[in-house]
Amino acid sequence: MAQKYDKNRRATLNEIESQANEIIDNAIVRTLAEYTSDFVGILNICRQFIFGNDKFFKMDTNKILGMRPGEVFNCIHHQDSEYGCGSGVACKYCDAVNTVAGAITSNTPKESEGRIQVGNIENPTTMNVKVKAVPIEWKKQQFIMLFIQDIGEQKLAELIERTFFHDVLNSAQNLYSILKLSTLHSDRLDNSQDLAGLNLNDIIEQVKYFQKIRNAENGDIVDENKEIDVQEELKRIVNSIKSYAIANNIKLHYISSISIKIRTDLVVFRRIIINMLKNAIEAEKCNSIVEIETKRRENRILIRVKNPYVIPNQVQAQIFQRAYSTKGTGRGIGTYGMRLLAESYLSGKVNFKSDVEAGTVFTLELPSY
Repeated sequence: MAQKYDKNRRATLNEIESQANEIIDNAIVRTLAEYTSDFVGILNICRQFIFGNDKFFKMDTNKILGMRPGEVFNCIHHQDSEYGCGSGVACKYCDAVNTVAGAITSNTPKESEGRIQVGNIENPTTMNVKVKAVPIEWKKQQFIMLFIQDIGEQKLAELIERTFFHDVLNSAQNLYSILKLSTLHSDRLDNSQDLAGLNLNDIIEQVKYFQKIRNAENGDIVDENKEIDVQEELKRIVNSIKSYAIANNIKLHYISSISIKIRTDLVVFRRIIINMLKNAIEAEKCNSIVEIETKRRENRILIRVKNPYVIPNQVQAQIFQRAYSTKGTGRGIGTYGMRLLAESYLSGKVNFKSDVEAGTVFTLELPSY
């Protein structure tokens, strides 16, 4: 029998203990939890744990009684509302919350892949999980058996592979076109060697970029910092992407009042700026303007990419999560990779703001020492 779902209601401690005692005495439940390699828990209809195994947690599993999934996994949004996990603004876009709620209200099994942002709110980690919620009835009460599988490694490998093939193949096709045209119309492409060199360098940088994402995930950071002139490098990046902006009927403006040299990883620096610019260009309609500007703030330098488009709230809530993308299946490494590599390699930060007044502004903040 389906139950009415109230995202804010929580069972009392006495109710939790009574339900837990009933379930824990069941030999089938204990055996299933002991021999599965994934997390198994049982929730009441308030989405509170009355049982859980110890496959994910270095804690006494009795301590999770009464907690909700986001509270146990330390989701960064579980304190957004006084009612806890599932009640905040971001929670309505959470696949894990919606899967469990759907199982409760329909009294049918539900399954999905989702993302949980865990850890420090300033520097969260994305957990990619497969969630299955199965309604069960025990002594005339409805419960949800919850199965959670960590698929982070699998998802990251898929994303890097698909995005790598997509981006590198596009660059390789551009290089092939230049070489072919230079052969057929050598009199019209005096700068063909320069264009070919730029595209070949772009391919090399993309390969290195994906290597660095994998290394950052594994904590294997290699210092390849060198001194660069920020203003000169940004001019090169803007010039290299102008044709992409023109093809999308977007005007690209570079604004800079400072010239400063910093030590940084050039490949990571370039790819982050290029991704910021491409995202802004792709978001806009014809004849819109995308701006890039640099500013100094004490011992930090801010590089901002601004466009008029306002990002929908649903997208804003998930924008830095690994495997989340508005560009279709197999994408979702862009903004996640930008933030990961800025923090891992550049000692910097990537943030954004999006509202009606300001439009959308992505900011790369770096130390200027």
